[in-house]
Amino acid sequence: MKGTSILNFKSWPKKIHLPLPRTPRESQQLLSALTSSFRRQLDREYPVLDPSDRSSGDAPSGNPHSSAHSHDRHLQSILDNPLFRVAPSKTTLRAGHPHAQSVQYKRRLAEEPMAVFDELVASGSVTRSDIVQCLKAQLVLAGSASGDGVREAMKNSGAGSRVVAWFWASDSASRKTLFKSRTATSTALKFMVTEGLQDTIMVWLRMLSKQDLGGLDGRIPETVVPRLFSHFLFDFMVAEMRYGRGMSSALGYYVKVCKMCSFLVDRYGSDTRDAMLVEAGTYLGQWIVDNGQSQEVKEIPAAVYDEFREALSALAPMALWSASVLLYHPTHPTAQPLLEYVKGLPPEKHHTGKDSERDIFIRVTMDAVRVLLDQEKFREASWLAQCVKRLFADEVSTTNASDKRQVTSKQADLLHRLDVALA
Repeated sequence: MKGTSILNFKSWPKKIHLPLPRTPRESQQLLSALTSSFRRQLDREYPVLDPSDRSSGDAPSGNPHSSAHSHDRHLQSILDNPLFRVAPSKTTLRAGHPHAQSVQYKRRLAEEPMAVFDELVASGSVTRSDIVQCLKAQLVLAGSASGDGVREAMKNSGAGSRVVAWFWASDSASRKTLFKSRTATSTALKFMVTEGLQDTIMVWLRMLSKQDLGGLDGRIPETVVPRLFSHFLFDFMVAEMRYGRGMSSALGYYVKVCKMCSFLVDRYGSDTRDAMLVEAGTYLGQWIVDNGQSQEVKEIPAAVYDEFREALSALAPMALWSASVLLYHPTHPTAQPLLEYVKGLPPEKHHTGKDSERDIFIRVTMDAVRVLLDQEKFREASWLAQCVKRLFADEVSTTNASDKRQVTSKQADLLHRLDVALA
C-alpha cells in the first residue's frame, strides 16, 4: 500500500529537531535533565504492560514488569541513541538537501543505510523521508540473502532497535512525524518483530489508543486515531506472520490488543472500537480460511485459537469470520456455528455483497458441508448444500452475458464436488 500522511498537523515541521549540544559538558547537562524528567514522565505516559500481556521468553533479565526495570530499558535506549555516540559525517545529507542525490550519498545509502541513519540522528536532521529511505534500503540489503537468511540479516541490522531508540529519545514532534507515514511505520515493524520488540509495539498501540505519543505535546487528533490504529495493528499482524514468530504469535497479540482496547467502547463507542480492530481481524480470519488445512494452522494452540474466535465474536462486523474459523479449529473443527449463521440470514442476504465476499461465503459453506459429512450429519449437510446450489443458480441468472461462461464453469465444478460429497 502507498504511504499516506494521515496526521494533518499544520504546525509539524519537516525538520524534526535542531542539533543538540555537542560539547561534553553540554551533553552531560542534557543527559542529566533527561534522566531526572524521564522517570517522572514514564509512569504517567507509558504504562508498564501487565504480566499477562507479555509472551513467555520475551522478558529480559531482572523483573520485567517493575517500574524501575522499564525506566532502565528506556533510559538505556536514550544512551544508545546516536545523538550521544555518533559523530555526524559531513558527507551525510538530508533527503531534501540539493546534493542528497549525489553518487556518493546514493552509494552510502545503498551500502550502509543504517550508518547513514545514525549520522542523520546524530546531526539532529532526520526527516520522515530519511526514515523511509534508510529502512527501505536496509530491507533491500536483507532481501539479497536467501531463505531464512533474510530474517537473520534483518535482525542483525538492528534497524528496528535504532528506530525505537530514536523514538524514545525524541520530542513529541519527531514521534508524530514517524506516524505520519504508513510506509515508515510498516517498514519499521518488519525489523522490530525480527528483533523481538513486540512489547514496544504493544506500548505504541496503547499510546495510539490513548491519543498520546508522549512528551509535552504528544496528543493526536481523535479523528485520525481509529484509522491510524487500524493500519498500525494490521501492519503489525502482517509483519509478525511473515518476519516474526508466525501465526500463533500473531493471534495471541491480536487477542491482547482486543482486551487492551476494551476501554475504547466508553471513549469512542462500539462502532469505532470495532473499526479499529476489524481490518486486522479480517486479515487473520482470511488467512485461516485460505490455509485451513495447512500444518501451521494445525499447530496453533487450541487455547489461543479459542481466544481469537471469542475476540472476533465480540466485534459486530465479524460474525461470518467468527463462525467460519471454527471450521478449521486445530483440534475440534465444527460447522455448527456457521450453519446457525446461515440459517439466521434473510434469504436476500445470501446474494448481496461484493464478489469477494460471496466467494468467501461459498468457500466456507462448502468446507462446512465437508465437515458435516465427516461428522455424519447428513441432513444438515444436505440443507447447506442446497443453499449453495440456490446461490449459484441466482448468481448465474443475474450475471452479464459476457461473464456467464466463466461463472457457469465455476458453478459446474463446485456443484460436481457437492454431488460427490453427498453421494
